[in-house]
Amino acid sequence: MKKIRQLFVLAAFMFVGTNIWAEVIDLKKIVSSNVYDLLVKKGQIMTTYVQKDINFGLLPETAFKEKCIENSLERDESLFSYAMEYLYVIPKKDDENISDVSKAFRSISKMTGLRYFSLNRNKEDVLYKACYFVESPDSKKKIADQNEGSADGKTCYVFQHDTSFGKCVYEFNFHENENTFCVNFHNLNYLGVGPFRAVAPEKMRLNVIVADCGDSFLLYLNTNVNCSKLPGIENYLNNSLISRMNALEKWLENSL
Repeated sequence: MKKIRQLFVLAAFMFVGTNIWAEVIDLKKIVSSNVYDLLVKKGQIMTTYVQKDINFGLLPETAFKEKCIENSLERDESLFSYAMEYLYVIPKKDDENISDVSKAFRSISKMTGLRYFSLNRNKEDVLYKACYFVESPDSKKKIADQNEGSADGKTCYVFQHDTSFGKCVYEFNFHENENTFCVNFHNLNYLGVGPFRAVAPEKMRLNVIVADCGDSFLLYLNTNVNCSKLPGIENYLNNSLISRMNALEKWLENSL
Protein backbone atom coordinates (compact mmCIF):
# COMPACT_ATOMS: atom_id res chain seq x y z
CA MET A 1 0.00 0.00 0.00
CA LYS A 2 2.84 2.41 0.91
CA LYS A 3 4.55 1.75 -2.46
CA ILE A 4 1.30 2.38 -4.34
CA ARG A 5 0.84 5.65 -2.45
CA GLN A 6 4.37 6.79 -3.32
CA LEU A 7 3.83 5.99 -7.00
CA PHE A 8 0.57 7.92 -6.95
CA VAL A 9 2.24 11.00 -5.48
CA LEU A 10 5.11 10.80 -7.98
CA ALA A 11 2.63 10.59 -10.84
CA ALA A 12 0.76 13.60 -9.47
CA PHE A 13 3.97 15.67 -9.34
CA MET A 14 4.81 14.71 -12.92
CA PHE A 15 1.34 15.69 -14.05
CA VAL A 16 1.33 19.09 -12.31
CA GLY A 17 4.93 19.80 -13.24
CA THR A 18 5.46 22.42 -10.52
CA ASN A 19 7.43 20.59 -7.81
CA ILE A 20 10.84 19.01 -8.45
CA TRP A 21 11.18 17.64 -4.90
CA ALA A 22 9.96 14.14 -4.04
CA GLU A 23 7.54 13.53 -1.16
CA VAL A 24 10.37 12.20 0.99
CA ILE A 25 14.06 12.86 0.48
CA ASP A 26 16.71 10.22 -0.21
CA LEU A 27 19.43 10.91 2.37
CA LYS A 28 22.14 9.61 0.03
CA LYS A 29 21.26 12.31 -2.50
CA ILE A 30 21.54 15.32 -0.20
CA VAL A 31 24.87 14.64 1.56
CA SER A 32 28.25 13.48 0.27
CA SER A 33 29.14 9.79 0.36
CA ASN A 34 31.68 10.40 3.15
CA VAL A 35 29.13 12.27 5.25
CA TYR A 36 26.53 9.57 4.61
CA ASP A 37 28.89 6.82 5.77
CA LEU A 38 29.70 8.72 8.97
CA LEU A 39 26.01 9.37 9.66
CA VAL A 40 25.17 5.69 9.25
CA LYS A 41 28.03 4.76 11.59
CA LYS A 42 27.69 7.47 14.26
CA GLY A 43 24.25 9.05 13.84
CA GLN A 44 25.73 12.56 14.10
CA ILE A 45 28.65 14.66 12.80
CA MET A 46 30.13 17.96 13.96
CA THR A 47 32.52 20.40 12.24
CA THR A 48 33.92 23.61 13.73
CA TYR A 49 35.53 26.64 12.10
CA VAL A 50 37.83 28.78 14.24
CA GLN A 51 38.93 32.08 12.67
CA LYS A 52 37.92 30.64 9.29
CA ASP A 53 35.14 31.26 6.80
CA ILE A 54 32.51 28.55 7.02
CA ASN A 55 32.43 26.34 3.91
CA PHE A 56 29.12 24.60 4.75
CA GLY A 57 30.63 21.15 4.30
CA LEU A 58 27.72 19.50 6.11
CA LEU A 59 24.88 21.57 4.66
CA PRO A 60 22.45 19.19 2.92
CA GLU A 61 21.26 19.79 -0.65
CA THR A 62 17.69 20.82 0.06
CA ALA A 63 15.33 23.45 -1.30
CA PHE A 64 16.42 25.90 1.43
CA LYS A 65 20.18 25.47 1.26
CA GLU A 66 20.74 29.00 -0.05
CA LYS A 67 18.67 30.49 2.79
CA CYS A 68 21.27 29.20 5.24
CA ILE A 69 24.21 30.45 3.20
CA GLU A 70 22.59 33.89 2.97
CA ASN A 71 22.17 33.93 6.76
CA SER A 72 25.89 33.58 7.49
CA LEU A 73 28.69 35.90 8.55
CA GLU A 74 32.00 36.61 6.89
CA ARG A 75 35.09 36.34 9.08
CA ASP A 76 35.96 39.62 10.80
CA GLU A 77 39.67 39.97 11.65
CA SER A 78 38.90 42.50 14.40
CA LEU A 79 36.65 39.98 16.19
CA PHE A 80 36.80 36.33 17.18
CA SER A 81 35.01 34.32 14.47
CA TYR A 82 33.58 30.93 15.32
CA ALA A 83 31.19 28.63 13.49
CA MET A 84 29.85 25.13 14.00
CA GLU A 85 27.85 22.70 11.88
CA TYR A 86 26.02 19.66 13.22
CA LEU A 87 24.13 16.86 11.47
CA TYR A 88 21.88 14.41 13.31
CA VAL A 89 19.75 11.50 12.15
CA ILE A 90 16.54 11.33 14.22
CA PRO A 91 14.62 8.04 13.79
CA LYS A 92 10.87 8.50 13.57
CA LYS A 93 8.73 7.08 16.35
CA ASP A 94 5.63 6.72 14.22
CA ASP A 95 4.43 8.52 11.08
CA GLU A 96 5.61 12.07 11.85
CA ASN A 97 5.98 14.51 8.97
CA ILE A 98 7.31 18.01 8.29
CA SER A 99 4.09 19.63 9.53
CA ASP A 100 4.75 18.02 12.91
CA VAL A 101 8.32 19.31 12.88
CA SER A 102 7.14 22.80 11.96
CA LYS A 103 4.59 22.90 14.76
CA ALA A 104 7.11 21.58 17.29
CA PHE A 105 9.70 24.21 16.39
CA ARG A 106 7.12 26.98 16.61
CA SER A 107 5.88 25.85 20.03
CA ILE A 108 8.58 28.13 21.41
CA SER A 109 7.07 28.62 24.86
CA LYS A 110 7.67 24.93 25.63
CA MET A 111 11.40 25.67 25.67
CA THR A 112 10.98 27.72 28.86
CA GLY A 113 12.73 25.84 31.65
CA LEU A 114 14.48 23.50 29.20
CA ARG A 115 17.29 21.72 31.04
CA TYR A 116 20.63 20.75 29.55
CA PHE A 117 24.12 19.70 30.58
CA SER A 118 26.40 22.73 30.64
CA LEU A 119 29.94 21.82 29.62
CA ASN A 120 31.21 25.17 30.91
CA ARG A 121 29.68 24.64 34.36
CA ASN A 122 30.07 20.85 34.27
CA LYS A 123 26.56 20.35 35.61
CA GLU A 124 22.93 20.18 34.55
CA ASP A 125 21.31 23.61 34.37
CA VAL A 126 18.38 25.54 32.88
CA LEU A 127 19.09 26.67 29.33
CA TYR A 128 16.20 29.14 28.88
CA LYS A 129 14.65 30.83 31.91
CA ALA A 130 12.03 32.26 29.55
CA CYS A 131 11.26 31.76 25.86
CA TYR A 132 8.25 33.07 23.94
CA PHE A 133 7.05 34.92 20.84
CA VAL A 134 6.71 38.70 21.09
CA GLU A 135 4.57 41.11 19.11
CA SER A 136 7.56 43.14 17.90
CA PRO A 137 11.20 43.78 18.85
CA ASP A 138 10.21 47.14 20.32
CA SER A 139 7.10 46.31 22.34
CA LYS A 140 8.34 42.88 23.50
CA LYS A 141 4.72 42.06 24.31
CA LYS A 142 4.31 38.32 24.86
CA ILE A 143 2.00 36.56 22.40
CA ALA A 144 0.87 32.97 21.88
CA ASP A 145 2.96 30.40 20.03
CA GLN A 146 2.71 31.00 16.27
CA ASN A 147 2.40 27.32 15.39
CA GLU A 148 -0.74 27.04 13.27
CA GLY A 149 -0.66 26.25 9.55
CA SER A 150 2.44 26.37 7.37
CA ALA A 151 5.45 28.37 8.55
CA ASP A 152 6.55 29.21 5.02
CA GLY A 153 7.40 32.86 4.48
CA LYS A 154 6.66 33.95 8.04
CA THR A 155 8.85 36.31 10.07
CA CYS A 156 8.44 36.26 13.84
CA TYR A 157 10.22 37.63 16.90
CA VAL A 158 11.24 35.56 19.90
CA PHE A 159 12.38 36.66 23.35
CA GLN A 160 14.82 34.39 25.16
CA HIS A 161 16.30 34.73 28.62
CA ASP A 162 19.36 32.55 28.19
CA THR A 163 21.22 31.46 31.32
CA SER A 164 24.59 32.21 29.70
CA PHE A 165 23.94 34.91 27.07
CA GLY A 166 21.28 36.91 28.92
CA LYS A 167 18.08 38.50 27.59
CA CYS A 168 17.68 38.95 23.84
CA VAL A 169 15.09 39.24 21.07
CA TYR A 170 15.74 37.23 17.90
CA GLU A 171 14.27 37.56 14.42
CA PHE A 172 13.08 34.19 13.06
CA ASN A 173 12.51 33.66 9.32
CA PHE A 174 10.67 30.45 8.46
CA HIS A 175 10.55 28.36 5.27
CA GLU A 176 8.63 25.17 4.67
CA ASN A 177 7.53 22.79 1.93
CA GLU A 178 6.10 19.27 2.02
CA ASN A 179 9.42 17.61 2.95
CA THR A 180 11.69 20.30 4.40
CA PHE A 181 11.51 22.79 7.27
CA CYS A 182 13.97 25.65 7.70
CA VAL A 183 14.42 28.54 10.10
CA ASN A 184 17.12 31.22 9.94
CA PHE A 185 17.50 33.58 12.86
CA HIS A 186 19.77 36.22 14.35
CA ASN A 187 20.07 38.33 17.50
CA LEU A 188 18.64 41.84 17.60
CA ASN A 189 20.27 42.79 20.94
CA TYR A 190 23.70 42.42 22.49
CA LEU A 191 24.56 39.00 23.92
CA GLY A 192 26.62 38.72 27.08
CA VAL A 193 29.58 36.54 27.96
CA GLY A 194 30.09 36.95 31.69
CA PRO A 195 30.11 40.70 32.45
CA PHE A 196 30.95 41.61 28.84
CA ARG A 197 28.60 42.64 26.01
CA ALA A 198 30.49 40.34 23.69
CA VAL A 199 28.23 39.78 20.68
CA ALA A 200 26.77 42.81 18.88
CA PRO A 201 23.29 42.74 17.27
CA GLU A 202 23.10 40.52 14.15
CA LYS A 203 26.52 39.01 14.89
CA MET A 204 25.13 35.62 15.87
CA ARG A 205 23.41 33.71 13.06
CA LEU A 206 21.69 30.36 13.47
CA ASN A 207 20.27 28.03 10.82
CA VAL A 208 18.12 24.94 11.15
CA ILE A 209 17.05 22.52 8.42
CA VAL A 210 14.98 19.38 8.92
CA ALA A 211 14.51 17.04 5.95
CA ASP A 212 12.00 14.19 5.85
CA CYS A 213 13.98 11.12 4.80
CA GLY A 214 11.24 8.53 5.14
CA ASP A 215 11.95 6.51 8.28
CA SER A 216 13.96 9.32 9.85
CA PHE A 217 14.57 13.07 9.85
CA LEU A 218 17.89 14.66 9.00
CA LEU A 219 18.53 17.62 11.31
CA TYR A 220 21.10 20.25 10.32
CA LEU A 221 22.17 22.91 12.83
CA ASN A 222 24.59 25.74 12.20
CA THR A 223 25.77 28.59 14.43
CA ASN A 224 27.97 31.40 13.16
CA VAL A 225 29.23 34.14 15.52
CA ASN A 226 31.63 37.09 15.51
CA CYS A 227 32.34 38.27 19.05
CA SER A 228 34.79 40.27 21.12
CA LYS A 229 38.23 38.76 21.59
CA LEU A 230 38.15 37.71 25.24
CA PRO A 231 40.46 35.39 27.20
CA GLY A 232 39.24 31.78 26.89
CA ILE A 233 36.49 32.70 24.42
CA GLU A 234 37.20 29.82 22.03
CA ASN A 235 36.73 27.15 24.69
CA TYR A 236 33.71 28.97 26.14
CA LEU A 237 31.92 29.22 22.79
CA ASN A 238 32.80 25.68 21.78
CA ASN A 239 31.38 24.23 25.00
CA SER A 240 28.37 26.53 25.03
CA LEU A 241 27.32 25.86 21.44
CA ILE A 242 27.87 22.11 21.64
CA SER A 243 25.66 22.03 24.74
CA ARG A 244 22.95 24.06 23.02
CA MET A 245 22.91 22.05 19.82
CA ASN A 246 22.66 18.78 21.74
CA ALA A 247 19.87 20.23 23.87
CA LEU A 248 17.97 21.45 20.79
CA GLU A 249 18.26 18.04 19.12
CA LYS A 250 16.97 16.27 22.23
CA TRP A 251 14.16 18.80 22.61
CA LEU A 252 13.00 18.26 19.02
CA GLU A 253 13.24 14.49 19.33
CA ASN A 254 11.15 14.54 22.52
CA SER A 255 8.62 16.97 21.00
CA LEU A 256 7.74 14.71 18.05
